[in-house]
Amino acid sequence: YKRQVDTVHDFAPSKVLPGTENKPTFAHAVMVATVSSLMELSQKMSDATPLPKTPSFRLDGRRALVTGAGRGIGKAIAVALADAGADVTLVSRTLTEVEAVAAGIRKNGGKAAGLALDVMDQDRTTAMISAEGPFNILVNNAGGNRPQELSDITSEDYDAVTNLNVRSVIFLCQSVSRGMIAENIKGSIINISSQMGHVGGLKRVVYCATKHAIEGATKAMAWELGAHGIRANTLCPCLLYTSDAADDLLCV
Repeated sequence: YKRQVDTVHDFAPSKVLPGTENKPTFAHAVMVATVSSLMELSQKMSDATPLPKTPSFRLDGRRALVTGAGRGIGKAIAVALADAGADVTLVSRTLTEVEAVAAGIRKNGGKAAGLALDVMDQDRTTAMISAEGPFNILVNNAGGNRPQELSDITSEDYDAVTNLNVRSVIFLCQSVSRGMIAENIKGSIINISSQMGHVGGLKRVVYCATKHAIEGATKAMAWELGAHGIRANTLCPCLLYTSDAADDLLCV
């Protein structure tokens, strides 16, 4: 008998020894007992272990600030946040652009307001945060580039790109996080970085320098702000075509 049941198939209920067609085999009994035990164990585990609960991705009751929100990536982020229930403040130097996006959000049932602001004006930006805040979410999306070969970069080019991509981001994070901490808000800061914050590229010396800086600065922010329940992260897009204009190719 032992020699006849040395494979998995030999344990099937239909496998019986000659002359025992009407009697349950030992293998059959073992299999039935095993299955029964496994079913009982599974039931006990199901009763004892509750199923995990997926956290809500809704943002109802939360306020979000998005810079560079009049077009492209910033516009899409602002709309997505509003769709999730957030009350979104859209910032851009061009008021007509953000007002148009905010009006579209409100038309679709969302909450949004446009605000004209040059984020490189630190004093005015700080005053705006004090007047309009606090915010639960900050998306630092405003940024720019002046693609040039290393030999052609001027100090004015360097200052313009660095002030927008690094200086304005750090000080806006400072202003918004101060408001979060003061109101004990467990918030989220998202800095739009770039693939160029991890690699290099032609005519991207200054741009790569700024995006590498944002990667490092955001990691440091995460260490400092985490103690207050505030998360800091970057998003690193690559080449993007936007629908705002046929020639609007963003290399970010």
